[in-house]
Amino acid sequence: MCIIFNGSPFTSYTVVEAGTNGICDPGVDVVDTTGEKNVAIASEYSGVNMTHNFSANTLNFNPNGTAEGGTATLCNSSREQGVVVNNNTGNIRIDNTSTC
Repeated sequence: MCIIFNGSPFTSYTVVEAGTNGICDPGVDVVDTTGEKNVAIASEYSGVNMTHNFSANTLNFNPNGTAEGGTATLCNSSREQGVVVNNNTGNIRIDNTSTC
């Protein structure tokens, strides 16, 4: 499974099943609307901005439990919240030390 971050600045993300090569390829892997979800940040989370440091605007979760590590930061006028993905375990944790 993977997450594709869309737009610049990032205005939405889509959760998709990676292609046959096991790698998420934006623009190549077809989104199946019955199983994947597209989230429009501005309309579903008013006032929230998102940044991330994942390569190629994707976050891959691998079948062996690992993931592409990195951080996504969500901010609004009163709060900032980081979401950290551990590359060795695929675990996700909330990080309160993020800055917008």
